[in-house]
Amino acid sequence: MTNLNNDFMESYKHLDKICKEIFNSEKGVTTYIDTMKEVNDGNRYVPLWNKTLYKLKHYRHIRNNYVHEVGTSQYDICTRDDIEWLNNFYKEIMKTTDPLARYRREKSSYKAVEDVKYIRYTEGGEGEQLQYQNVNSKSDDGEGLRLLNIILKFLIIMGINLAVVLFIMLMIS
Repeated sequence: MTNLNNDFMESYKHLDKICKEIFNSEKGVTTYIDTMKEVNDGNRYVPLWNKTLYKLKHYRHIRNNYVHEVGTSQYDICTRDDIEWLNNFYKEIMKTTDPLARYRREKSSYKAVEDVKYIRYTEGGEGEQLQYQNVNSKSDDGEGLRLLNIILKFLIIMGINLAVVLFIMLMIS
């Protein structure tokens, strides 16, 4: 086994171990890949999402070939750039700047912005404050349903009254 191959395997095992711990899984990098594949809109929120997914699959393939194929220790399976990429990806995970962490942050902040109905500035003892009112607020839903219920009852009563008046008019004529 060459030093380059040793370094690659050590970097891959390091990454695999942290993925196993994060996902509480036996599959490590494979679980990370599977989780990325489950996300349909990752490239919408995270630049290079697809490229990262491709690289992880590629490095997993290299690792699997090296471990399971005969004769692979006779030549270099990777380059220094590959090892550097794995090490940098490990650092991204540790700093929570990896694609899945960034996706969760971006998706939640995007959802928070979608949910905000309006922002109002108010003067307070501490200075200006932001107040948010969510579109999905439970108190708004209750008032809206009560109003809808009242309108519906009114329309039903009016319909019944109209039917009675029409019936009486038909009977008279």
